[in-house]
Amino acid sequence: MNEANKRFFITGIPTSGKSYLAKKLADKIGGVVVSTDDMREVMSKDPKYRKWTNFYLDKDEKEYYTNTCPEDLWKNLVDHSEGLWPFILEKILSHNSGGRPVIFEGVNILPHLAKRDLPFDGIVLIGKSRNDVFDRVKKDHRW
Repeated sequence: MNEANKRFFITGIPTSGKSYLAKKLADKIGGVVVSTDDMREVMSKDPKYRKWTNFYLDKDEKEYYTNTCPEDLWKNLVDHSEGLWPFILEKILSHNSGGRPVIFEGVNILPHLAKRDLPFDGIVLIGKSRNDVFDRVKKDHRW
């Protein structure tokens, strides 16, 4: 990562390895990881964002992913990300890293939002099958 490109984003579907990759990359280049998950507590206190910060937390994960059709899963993910995006974008654009490279990571940085609003590049992780996701979540659930 050269001096002119000190910011980068990693996004993708839940459990695709965003946090893992961001940490490995930050360790390798001496960078800082900023996770949209870490913004959740502040966003949850703002009535504009409260609905979206708790959208997935209020659901039974297995039931949601088993009984929700792929089209609705996608629509919910887009609505969730777009609902939180104004807050996240403001934090990303105003982040001061003290000159260190920054890797912004989170499921809420959808490619169409990043392309439209971020002045730097990133990658999208697609992940694995639903069964692999369930197996991972059983071992280390987040909700």
